[in-house]
Amino acid sequence: LPLLMVGCSDDWNRGECRVHLSFSEDFGLDYRISETKGGSSINLPDTNDFILSIKDMDSGEELFRDVYSNRPSVINLAEGKYSIGVYSSEFDEPAFDIPVFGDEHTLYIEGADVDISFVCKQLNSGLRMVFDESFKEQFPSSKVVVKQEEHLLSYPYTEDRIAFFSIGKVDMFLATGEKSSHLLTRV
Repeated sequence: LPLLMVGCSDDWNRGECRVHLSFSEDFGLDYRISETKGGSSINLPDTNDFILSIKDMDSGEELFRDVYSNRPSVINLAEGKYSIGVYSSEFDEPAFDIPVFGDEHTLYIEGADVDISFVCKQLNSGLRMVFDESFKEQFPSSKVVVKQEEHLLSYPYTEDRIAFFSIGKVDMFLATGEKSSHLLTRV
């Protein structure tokens, strides 16, 4: 019961400016399965299951965090600057099989009602590597490690899943024991 009380907090109900949220009817992902460039498929999540987050950008306080389907019909906010986003899942560091879809908006509310229409776009990037036999034979006791900022993800030669990363620079290294050599960088 205490968890339900925290989840139902009405910190979002703190002002006179009414905010209405919806998904755009033409957000472009109206099918349940999407095909990747590498020929794999990704099951697209139901937008009602997306995480809705509303943050006061001045204080950094998160006013609301719950699944989109539990959003209030009207959100009353005080004048100020807010970040409002919807995300198909949490994503903090590189991982296999976690594509993230959603949208983010920064609002400057100054006394008027606001309508926000989210689109559904992919927010992270996927990378799939395929190692040919000559590479595996030349470096049999090595492994490939993918690095983004301080996060490392080991990418075994046998891996066939897609590794997902935040948008930005990704470095690949060949690690053999204590030594590693830089293979390539992708943005």
